[in-house]
Amino acid sequence: MSINPATAGIALSWYNTALYVAIALAPILGGLVVDAHAQALPLIGDGAAVLALVVFTFTRDGRPNTHTATLNRPATQTTPPGGQK
Repeated sequence: MSINPATAGIALSWYNTALYVAIALAPILGGLVVDAHAQALPLIGDGAAVLALVVFTFTRDGRPNTHTATLNRPATQTTPPGGQK
């Protein structure tokens, strides 16, 4: 996977913005859900898990994770200058 250096900073800033907004809103939304629907909490959790699975399934681009692919690749042998080992 390659990242355009010109837009890497913008992508990182949007990621951090989403992270901090989620951290700020989660306790508020969690409190509202517990107050309004305490008995339905397991169903709400199950629904959130299914939604996350659906989003994960349809947003993957099918490329292998380059980090793990690199770890599983066999080591290559290189010949030093002069052709001797």
